[in-house]
Amino acid sequence: QPQPQQPQPQQPQPQQPRPQQPRPQQPRPQQPQPQVAADGTAASGAVRRVASGALSQPPPLKRPRLAGAPAAVAKAPPTTGPAPSPPSAPALLAADLRKRISALADKASALEALAAKRAGVAATRQPPEPVDEESEDEEGEEEEQLEPDVEVDGNLCSDAVLRLSRADPAAPFRRVVYLMRGPPGSGKSTAARFLLAQHMKLQGVDWRPGSNAAFVSISRAFILSTDDFFTKVDDRGKAEYHFNPSKLKEYHPKNQARCEASMELGLTPLFVDNTNISLWEMRDYLKAAEKFGYDVQVVDPQALGPGALDPVVLESRIGEGAEGRASGKEIPGHVLNRMVSNFEDLPPGLGSGSGPEAYAALGIVREARAPWERPPGPPVPSYAGLDVEARALARLGALELGPLFWEDQACGEGEGLESNLLDARCKDGANWSLPDRLHVTVRFFGRDPGADTIAAAEALVGSWFEVEARSLVFVRGGGLLCADVGIVGPGAEDLAALVGDDWLPHITLLNAKPWWPKDSNDLLSALKKASKEHARSTAATAAGGEDEEVIDLAGEEDVLAGPTSEEDPRAFVFPGLQVRGRAADVCVLPLDPPQPLGPCKFKLFFP
Repeated sequence: QPQPQQPQPQQPQPQQPRPQQPRPQQPRPQQPQPQVAADGTAASGAVRRVASGALSQPPPLKRPRLAGAPAAVAKAPPTTGPAPSPPSAPALLAADLRKRISALADKASALEALAAKRAGVAATRQPPEPVDEESEDEEGEEEEQLEPDVEVDGNLCSDAVLRLSRADPAAPFRRVVYLMRGPPGSGKSTAARFLLAQHMKLQGVDWRPGSNAAFVSISRAFILSTDDFFTKVDDRGKAEYHFNPSKLKEYHPKNQARCEASMELGLTPLFVDNTNISLWEMRDYLKAAEKFGYDVQVVDPQALGPGALDPVVLESRIGEGAEGRASGKEIPGHVLNRMVSNFEDLPPGLGSGSGPEAYAALGIVREARAPWERPPGPPVPSYAGLDVEARALARLGALELGPLFWEDQACGEGEGLESNLLDARCKDGANWSLPDRLHVTVRFFGRDPGADTIAAAEALVGSWFEVEARSLVFVRGGGLLCADVGIVGPGAEDLAALVGDDWLPHITLLNAKPWWPKDSNDLLSALKKASKEHARSTAATAAGGEDEEVIDLAGEEDVLAGPTSEEDPRAFVFPGLQVRGRAADVCVLPLDPPQPLGPCKFKLFFP
């Protein structure tokens, strides 16, 4: 039988190696070169940021490649010669350091020149005092850290403000709150922005506040003022101030809650930028600082420079159009005077900011009480004077005030029918304000009159004095109306001794804004001065042979005289007199003969 053929085993064919596609080499990230200053030391944090950010080139963006697609091989452009090698990162860093060193040297020269100039001025003022070398070195180091020549809002901050700074390079995020004090215009907001800029610089934020810095977000985030709630800032940064005293009870707690929320978040530094005239106004902010672990620094207005408690200086700084202030933020002069007179001094040791004395002084602030929180004491009178309510209305109520007083007030259906003082006091819809009680003020006591003054006034309580009205004096249009009166008969010298030499006895009958009852004294003072000048001028004219009609009011010592009015022949007018900074036409209706009010009782008037 034929044998079946066995299948021959197939020899495995050797596999040919497939050619591998060359992979493009990825650029290896360069290790950052150590930044070394020109003197061989490590570069500062600011230089390191420049070296790693501004000078290092970012890696080239890579275009994404689809899966399975061959990688593109970049073809170098043909060159005709060797390509120049780009400068290395150390070379660029060294060049930048040379520029910075040169700029710092220029700045150091400028600071030395300024210091020499200041030293020369100080030498002309007073001889130098010997100081300890070690303390001098420490002060020099502190001034170098705080940069005393930094300009804020066009002004250099004083050394006193610099000493109040809690900025610490070793702990730039230490929790600090500054309680600013002082009336408007004292410089507390400017000082707060200066101190904030110092702290921000140590935290790595280079902020240089300008003229409009009060309304930028960084200021309003760290400098907390109740006035912020009255200030509206539009999209262009223009600020308008709309004060509403009825909102103070709502906005003060809002500012305190805003401060507590910032403290809970650990924002630092914080500034409470309110007037804080009384110590109790800082109490709740102090308690919040202790709750959240904040150091407290109280900045008193005396540390802000000369004039911080001078009403004249303050008024000149905050007038309409003052740079860096919101439009409409005007503070009347009498308000500034009240703030300065009511300012409560710090307890000893509180200004130092540290140590057991400062801690004890802060305890006084912590325990301070608002006037309505204090236990009630004996009532204190506001002023002493003569009660003339009934007798003045009986004698003066029917007097015709005339067209100079009424002007636009006497129009409509009642035109010509409403004419006298009682009509004005009872007119429906009039904008006049009436005193609580008609009186002749003899002595205004103020905040702290003294025991002797109160005793002298109490000795006259219950006495009766004869009063006569000599003229009605008012601002044209009825903005302010008062009666010029005199004290006649026995006892007048007792009242004069209590009140002083510049007393102008009068009765304020009514007023309308912007005039206030206390403006009557300034109105009479300006009138009598103008009347004397007019009398002298009239006498000189008469000596020259010219005649002019002159009206004299009763009174032997102070005789009022002036030109008669064509609108009301009974009256005369002094146009454009300056009364409390406002120009006003002052009108006088003489009472000839004077109207006797009769005996009026001396009493104390309580609020």
